[in-house]
Amino acid sequence: MMRRRVFLTTALASAGLAACSAGLPPSTVRLPEPPEPTAVPNALDLADFGAVGDGETDDSAALQEAVDAAAGRRAVGLDDRRYLVGDVRLRSRTRIVGPGTLVFRPGARHTLTVNPGTGGTADPADNVRDITIDGVDFVGTSRDGFSEFEYQIWLSAVSDVTIRACRFEAFQGDAIMIGSGEDAGVERHNRRVKVLDCRFDGVNKQNRNAISVIDVDGLQVTRCGFTRCSRPDMPGAIDVEPNPADRTAVLKDLAFTDNLFADIGGNVAVVGLSITPPVLDRPLSGLVIRGNTFDGYPRSAVRLAWERREGTRDDVSVGAVVEGNVAYGRAAQYFGELRGLRGVILCANRVENVRGAGVLVGYFGGRCVDVSVDDNDWTDVAPRSSSVVTAVSCDRLTVSDNRLRGGTAPALVGFFPRGTTSQVAVTRNPLPAGVAVGILDDGHVTTPQQNRASDNGAGTIEESLFVSESG
Repeated sequence: MMRRRVFLTTALASAGLAACSAGLPPSTVRLPEPPEPTAVPNALDLADFGAVGDGETDDSAALQEAVDAAAGRRAVGLDDRRYLVGDVRLRSRTRIVGPGTLVFRPGARHTLTVNPGTGGTADPADNVRDITIDGVDFVGTSRDGFSEFEYQIWLSAVSDVTIRACRFEAFQGDAIMIGSGEDAGVERHNRRVKVLDCRFDGVNKQNRNAISVIDVDGLQVTRCGFTRCSRPDMPGAIDVEPNPADRTAVLKDLAFTDNLFADIGGNVAVVGLSITPPVLDRPLSGLVIRGNTFDGYPRSAVRLAWERREGTRDDVSVGAVVEGNVAYGRAAQYFGELRGLRGVILCANRVENVRGAGVLVGYFGGRCVDVSVDDNDWTDVAPRSSSVVTAVSCDRLTVSDNRLRGGTAPALVGFFPRGTTSQVAVTRNPLPAGVAVGILDDGHVTTPQQNRASDNGAGTIEESLFVSESG
């Protein structure tokens, strides 16, 4: 089953390319179905606790009683029925197994929850731990309209959580929130959370995000499908965004790999990192976005930003890698946006049909340091802009081994007005004739003696930007 799912994802990526070439917004890609839940012997039957399972009778008390009775001993099994539930609290060593459906109960805050409000402590040793949710369907009420602070699964102060083969549909706020208390500034920490082989369908884009993250050390989101998520004034499918008061938030070792995103809404990015506290007590480290397919989005596939700050050479490198992704922008604004960070690599991505810059580096005064844009394929990127890579404010930018195809911008690298750059290296990009290595816009400040360009095919060079070019 798992191999079948990977095959379907690959096939859908090819289908997305055909649709993109035909110019058919929005995406027509269909998400693969999750695999079957893992069979569990001797699971508790929810009917034995008085559950009706008709989707209309409130079964919250029955599920809560079953969870309390089973924790640490047996799994709770959900027959293929619809259970109306809300605010059911999970305990350590809880296991809930489908194929049943949990329907969000009107008036509730969460379908399933761990440490709501200010529950839990700041010490991860006290976390609720060892929770598995396998093969369960979650159905919300986004068809009735948007409700930002309603969640199908709320997690806070948890360790070792696995959510596998679940379907999340019509969530009004977030499908999954990995939080730090429900009040700003509350310190809670999460450890080792996995979301595997799940499907997220917002149905009508009247929701916040599929997955929101405030604090986590060790997050894996792999082989999931996302579609029709996020209304126009919300971030996007996945939003990593500590609140301004959450300076104690931990963001470490986050991996988003081999997922399919189709027809995503929002106003930030499909996968976005927005750090809003001016200072974090522990440095951000370890972020991987690899092997994903992005098919249809309004602004950016990936946005990595530390808001309202400039990166410096003294910063700890965030170690962010955006690698091996395929993006069909369908006239989206960008592929990637970077701001205020040190240590980002964008490599081996294939990007098509983006009307603005492929990558925007250091915008709005958020200087970036040590950024590499290497070995990417850009097709029909930035035809209405001046460059594929737009350098606003950055220090030590490397652009190498990129390939440009189709109706691409007149320059590979653009030096944006009102920005400043230093130590820009543009090398080994086989540019076609008529494409400039770089374009200097009025008002940009750079030091040509610190910039270098070499072996860029037939690309033309502007002497006011680089020391020399050979090859």
